[in-house]
Amino acid sequence: MDWEAPADAWYVWLAVSIVSVAVAGIVLGLPTGPPPDANQAANTIDRVTGNTYDASATYEHDADEVKIEGPTVSLRNEHGTAHSSIAYGTVIPVMGNERLEKVARGASLESVYGDAVETDRQDVEGEFLTDLVDAYDETDGEWQIADGELAVRTLSVEAETGPTVAAAGSIEQAENVSSDFEDTAATETTVRYTAASGTEMEFELTGFEYAGYGTEDLDAVEHGGDDPGLRNVTATQFADGSQTDLELSFILADGGHHNAFVYPIAVGITTDGSLECEGLLESNDGFEHICDGGSITNDVASDAEAIAQDAESGEYRVTLVTA
Repeated sequence: MDWEAPADAWYVWLAVSIVSVAVAGIVLGLPTGPPPDANQAANTIDRVTGNTYDASATYEHDADEVKIEGPTVSLRNEHGTAHSSIAYGTVIPVMGNERLEKVARGASLESVYGDAVETDRQDVEGEFLTDLVDAYDETDGEWQIADGELAVRTLSVEAETGPTVAAAGSIEQAENVSSDFEDTAATETTVRYTAASGTEMEFELTGFEYAGYGTEDLDAVEHGGDDPGLRNVTATQFADGSQTDLELSFILADGGHHNAFVYPIAVGITTDGSLECEGLLESNDGFEHICDGGSITNDVASDAEAIAQDAESGEYRVTLVTA
């Protein structure tokens, strides 16, 4: 009996070893688990957004990151990436915004936003909607770190108009004045304002009148005091909800040749009999800031397509998602 191995046996052994290593490499390269379930995440969102009333839901997942871009929900982890579509409109991903994440997980607006919310549904200063617009701009279409639980909440919000007036002013420099006043006298000013539609505003501009009397008018401006040259120009305007320019002339009705205001010119704006804001116009270098009343709710909400306003009730309906 011949117990010696064939001369080419080592070739066979080597070939088998190579194949075994290759197969092992393929096996080790295969994913050890499935990618996240994007369909289940989308279904969770649809269960909430498909309701006609306020609702919420959660879904535990194994994604490391989540991305929401329009109607597409994407989840990924070390095993792969999965995508799915939501059926009912768009949502606002709020990952990374602490206040909005609390709301998405069930906290009341009142507890999160405090004085900016009158009741649990009234966003009186527009802070909640402003946060939503910022979150939409920052997170829509971007991968966000996930914490293992997707939370969805749809709610309707009654929003007031927010602070009323934002304004800036510009001075038209006077001509044909003496050299002492040629850089400080104005014949008219323009107040550019934004306010909630229908707001009745009264503009009062106060200045010292230049009428060719010399330097005492300028001294009065610098040192204060009750001077005969001090007078007011007032105008009442109803806001239409958009940016508007209001021109106010300082030329007296008698058509005096040199009548003008010596600036700085004080500007006060009242709404409903209460002083809304005030400031000074000090030069003719273009529009100067007078007062900043904040964003108007309608303007804020229109910046994000995911914020829908009901035409009849005026309420804003939004869906927040955090993961």
